[in-house]
Amino acid sequence: MSLTVGTSAVAERVASTISCAIEFAIKCRIKYNSRERCELLNVSFPDDFSKIKKDLCFGAGDAAINEAGELVRVYLNLNDPARFAIMRDAVHVALFPLLKGRRDIVVHDFEEGLKIILANNREIKHFHEQSPAGAEVGG
Repeated sequence: MSLTVGTSAVAERVASTISCAIEFAIKCRIKYNSRERCELLNVSFPDDFSKIKKDLCFGAGDAAINEAGELVRVYLNLNDPARFAIMRDAVHVALFPLLKGRRDIVVHDFEEGLKIILANNREIKHFHEQSPAGAEVGG
């Protein structure tokens, strides 16, 4: 299956939606101040990218952490490995404005998606206090 020019535009739009969900999930995890649980986002895609409409639906919940400091775990369920790489990279790009200038949050890729990690397993309270100019994440 060849990738079309439209794939990139769809990936950017969908990644922006996923980035907003990740930002909200980070805020939720900080509010609940849990070191044992993380927010879980599960995004499923149709086999044909052109069938992705304006709105994107995905599942959300919480799960036990897999590594210290894990805030959010995102599963990107795509059947096409090439599109998976495009989608994961697009999410990284969409997250850049949220993470720009922050050293306390990092994004790790894993086999099925990506994880948002609180660097150095710092206290969540410390993370919240260190937000630029006292603003909330993304604020």
